[in-house]
Amino acid sequence: ALELMFNTSTKNEVLFLLTKDGKRVALVGADDAEAMAASGLYTEVAAVTPDTIIEEFKRRFEALGAEKLALNYSQDDSRCDGLGLGLYRKLAEALGAERLAAMRVSSYEMLEELRAVKTPSEIAIMRECSRLTTDIYDALFERIHVGLSEIGVAKIMMEECAKRGVTT
Repeated sequence: ALELMFNTSTKNEVLFLLTKDGKRVALVGADDAEAMAASGLYTEVAAVTPDTIIEEFKRRFEALGAEKLALNYSQDDSRCDGLGLGLYRKLAEALGAERLAAMRVSSYEMLEELRAVKTPSEIAIMRECSRLTTDIYDALFERIHVGLSEIGVAKIMMEECAKRGVTT
């Protein structure tokens, strides 16, 4: 879900604190902190190490007094199922297994809502894709003729995509 929600990826463990009052805190490795901060998506980016990420999360989580913890797991949508067992176990150790089991919920609904709202950059990408698609179809319709096979149509479309530096 990281790429879908935040248009970014990381090879390191990350934890996000997203609160109802609009705080968006990213706990990330030092390697990722600059890119996360530059994205402008977070109210705070804190660089942590593998040894301190859980401690920092617990400290901040406890300060929030949260009653629920949305975790990135889902049985219905693999895009919302990125929480590894190792990180889950670390969270269970930090918060207590029974407490975590009682307060955890799937982040599926939150992620679906976040995906539904498009950012200005996503809207710009969609507009450009629409413009390119229209251009490609216009070029296709200029070249199409009776007797052209489906393979011939596909070849023209691929040529027009290549001219514009895009893929299907």
